[in-house]
Amino acid sequence: MDKKNFQKEKKAHWLSLELKDNEKETKDLARSEFFTSPDPVIARIKSGEFDRKTFLKLMGAGVAMTSLNCVRKPVEKIVPYVDLKTDEGTFDFVKHGQAYYYATAFNGTGYLVRSKDGRPLKLEGNEDHPISQGALGASGQAAIFDLYDPDRAQGPAAISGGKVENIQWSSLDSKVQEAL
Repeated sequence: MDKKNFQKEKKAHWLSLELKDNEKETKDLARSEFFTSPDPVIARIKSGEFDRKTFLKLMGAGVAMTSLNCVRKPVEKIVPYVDLKTDEGTFDFVKHGQAYYYATAFNGTGYLVRSKDGRPLKLEGNEDHPISQGALGASGQAAIFDLYDPDRAQGPAAISGGKVENIQWSSLDSKVQEAL
């Protein structure tokens, strides 16, 4: 191996011995492996086959696709459950203060959700689900936290003078140790 030109030497790989014997067919097969290549488009641009109208069409399509990707989802605010009212009237299938159950699924796991006043309270595995068959792991049990308000408290807090103040975990630990 030449030490100066070691990067110029390339190892050759073939799919079969027949392809090794026929290098032209191997190169053609390698070129046709992928569907798109920018080479024909670049050649058309260099030869001047693209007129201004075609160029503007392509640029407009690119701008449109880029701007569609930048659209934000509308903000959805979480509000407490009050009553289900429609044009036909009020539905009373949910009694205030009374728990109700419903089945749902997420990530291939069946859930039975116990809910009261529109807030989920307990998640359990659904025995009728064909995949999980009633099994619900720790991550499934913890999924109830994702069903609550994302603006909930993210850390410890203390009430002093009638106001809620955020405190550090270390100060919470010391207050608990003092109380014990």
